[in-house]
Amino acid sequence: MHCRDPQEADIAPEVPLEDFFTLLRRQQSIDWRSVRAVLFWLSAALAIWGILACPGRMAVHWRTLSNGNLQADGWLPSWVFFPLFVGIEFLSLELWNNFEQTGYYRHWGEIGASVTRSMNFCSPTVRLWKFVLDLLFFFGFGFVVPCAEMMAILIN
Repeated sequence: MHCRDPQEADIAPEVPLEDFFTLLRRQQSIDWRSVRAVLFWLSAALAIWGILACPGRMAVHWRTLSNGNLQADGWLPSWVFFPLFVGIEFLSLELWNNFEQTGYYRHWGEIGASVTRSMNFCSPTVRLWKFVLDLLFFFGFGFVVPCAEMMAILIN
C-alpha cells in the first residue's frame, strides 16, 4: 500500500449536476429502430418455437361447420409456414422503416395541421396525428405477424 499526503491526492474533476439531470429528462421520441429489431427477433424466435412445437404438417385454413365447430381444410408443412411469417415480418418492418425514413410522419403531420389551420408542430392535433400513426405502424406493421404466429402455434 502506498501512503500519500492528503494534499497530494488527485482531485477528481467535478461533474456539473446539469449533465446528470439531462439524463433523467424524458426523451421526446421513441427509438423505433430498436422496437423493430425486437419485433423481428420475436418473430424469428416464435418461428423456431413453432417449427419445433408443431413438426410436420399444420392446419393453415379453417372452415366453419353448420354447428359452429371449426374444421381444418388447408395444410402446410411447418418448416415452410413459419419462415414465411418471418419473411412477411421482415418486409412489413422494412416498409415501416421506409415510411419513417422518407418523412411520412412529417408529411401526414403537415396535412393534419393544414386541416386544422394550425401549422404549429407542437399543437395537440399534430401530436395526436403522429401518435395515431405510431400506433398504426406498431400494431399494423410490427405486432400483427407475431400475434398470428402465436395463434397458429396455439391452434395447432
